[in-house]
Amino acid sequence: MKQWKTVPVLLFLLSGVLLGSCKKSSSDDTAQNLTLYQLLGIGQCGLVISGVTKFVPPVALTKGQSGTATFIALNSSWYVSAITITVSVSDQVTVTIPAADNLSYSAYVGGCPVNTNSGTTTSSTQFTGGVSGLNGTATTTFTTQVAGKYTIYFTGNPPTNPAVTVSIQ
Repeated sequence: MKQWKTVPVLLFLLSGVLLGSCKKSSSDDTAQNLTLYQLLGIGQCGLVISGVTKFVPPVALTKGQSGTATFIALNSSWYVSAITITVSVSDQVTVTIPAADNLSYSAYVGGCPVNTNSGTTTSSTQFTGGVSGLNGTATTTFTTQVAGKYTIYFTGNPPTNPAVTVSIQ
């Protein structure tokens, strides 16, 4: 019950910080807003890893698009990223992992946020081309069997080459 008593205090302090930073002129607030969005996780893809939520820049793709994974460090030797894809039946999804990188990936059903502890991973009924669904450690092309939205979660050592990409054809 004590925790609920601190919520109004925290809201009051946060509102004081936000209102105290109001400007009288209408100059560009982009940097200030970007900092606030990052602080609050607004517009980010939430990854729940061992019960802790980490936010990565969102990348969302549909057929005919490709995108590059943006990694964040969990610690000095462990990095994560996520790309959300919306696919139709027979779409070809290619995940490109440079040979020098030691990364793995798994796709979860649905968009962000992704809970890596309890989320539903894909299976061979949703994607063919891999061992069991959309997952692996190397460059692979998968064929969509079930249309929908999926989030590919990348994890591993720091990428030596940041060009980890996903494309949909």
